Amino acid sequence: MTYVELGPEPIKTAYILKTLQEMNVKIDQYIAVDINPKSAEHMRPVLEQVLNGTPLTFVTSAFEEFQMPELQIGSETPALITMLGFQEGNDDPSVVNEWLRTIARPGDYLLAESQLLIQSHQDRISSFYSHPAMLRFSRIAFEKAICTKTPSLNRFFLLPVQFHDGQTAQAAILAEEYATTTRQRNLHVSNFCLKLTPEQYRHYRALNGHFKILCEATSGDETLHFQLSRRN
Repeated sequence: MTYVELGPEPIKTAYILKTLQEMNVKIDQYIAVDINPKSAEHMRPVLEQVLNGTPLTFVTSAFEEFQMPELQIGSETPALITMLGFQEGNDDPSVVNEWLRTIARPGDYLLAESQLLIQSHQDRISSFYSHPAMLRFSRIAFEKAICTKTPSLNRFFLLPVQFHDGQTAQAAILAEEYATTTRQRNLHVSNFCLKLTPEQYRHYRALNGHFKILCEATSGDETLHFQLSRRN
């Protein structure tokens, strides 16, 4: 199997690959796609330890610009493309579905994970963004973009966003509030992510008939959603 990972990360990737190996899944080739050119130097030692002898390919590219056919991978067996740990929440979902269509070849599989909005568990989203690790992430982003010495207050918002087709979804926004003068307050957005409902998530994955949803699984509180689909 050719394993294609959109957005690799050492701990996450090692866990996924070891789990696949425990399931007797044979990985013949590994391809990592990341916009960060320094990703390879962090990933290579981990991958060489977990996938001893397996050919490794590192592609520096934005997801919307990456296309599998350009790598001239053998089409004898389908590839498994994963977005585990990558939230599909930074662009209009119909746009995301189109660039996923250009990444995957007919017959390839897409395994994706996203945090969805379940009305009865909406508090789970705010709890996630109030986790100490997320608060620290927000502050680090603020320090890199604004200033290390300026004090700030963490803020979280869940606001409606309208898509190109007129549908509306909620966007989780993490920010730091700070002052530049005694009268002026500012917000630095450190993270934002769309939170679709399960129905919206399924709708956009199957939009225009590019993908067929094969199976789904959810976490105990139903907010973390895993989906396996196949490119038509």
